[in-house]
Amino acid sequence: MAVFQQSGQGGNSSTVTHNTGGGNCTKALKGNFTCDDNSGEVWGTYSPGSSIFVVERVAYTVETSVSGQNALYRRTPDNAADNALEELIQGISDLQFVYGLDQNGDNAVDRFATATQINDAFADDDGDGNCDSNVLCFSQVISISVEITVAPINNTNIPNQTFTTSLRLRNRGLS
Repeated sequence: MAVFQQSGQGGNSSTVTHNTGGGNCTKALKGNFTCDDNSGEVWGTYSPGSSIFVVERVAYTVETSVSGQNALYRRTPDNAADNALEELIQGISDLQFVYGLDQNGDNAVDRFATATQINDAFADDDGDGNCDSNVLCFSQVISISVEITVAPINNTNIPNQTFTTSLRLRNRGLS
């Protein structure tokens, strides 16, 4: 897997231009390297059938729908034309994301925190762009716990039900 910034026009080509600069520190997309040390970079093409996906921000919220029921909505703030709320499903009364953080580098969750808690605790006193030690940082996140509460639509005899699942981020916490 590689994350890069496209530097040329797209089109229907099977080749994507990703020159250095503008977010790319190298033209190589493979290997074990950082922008400070490119010695582990590997040149080559990906296998036939590989895919490229555009990174898109998506925000989810629970709002009251036009029918008066709570519903789950989605917004894509990167695209001004699509910035309106899009109703996904009625009967959702709550949605929570809780992040599992590995604070000591042992690839295990040490604690869970909300996005607000992580943002409030972030500190970069030396200004290097990296999180200071002993504080909460999104770079420590290795899993996400998603909790969704479903409320019955037009039936008050059925209690709300809450469903929870935890997901390990496949690009985090791996040696």
